[in-house]
Amino acid sequence: MILNFGLILSIAISVPIAVTVSKNISPVSRSLADVCRTVFIWLFGIIMTLTIGVDNDIYSKMEDTRVVVNILKAVGFVVLIFGTLLYHDLVPLFVKKQSR
Repeated sequence: MILNFGLILSIAISVPIAVTVSKNISPVSRSLADVCRTVFIWLFGIIMTLTIGVDNDIYSKMEDTRVVVNILKAVGFVVLIFGTLLYHDLVPLFVKKQSR
């Protein structure tokens, strides 16, 4: 019940913030903020599993705590962030030759 309330609260807070960021800064910043929100939720799940989940069976299975699994997830998030930056031309992958 508490986690459901937290989910509803996070959506209620993040949507107006995302609209404000898109309006005042840029849509690129909004997409990066969405990726960062996913990373923060993942980290929160790991922290809940390792702290509260030790004594409480309900929270013991929120996230997988195996090191290999979490390294693969972290690599996936890095690829996702790099892809977002690359898509919006913030990280040039190839140098375009100028035609004469």
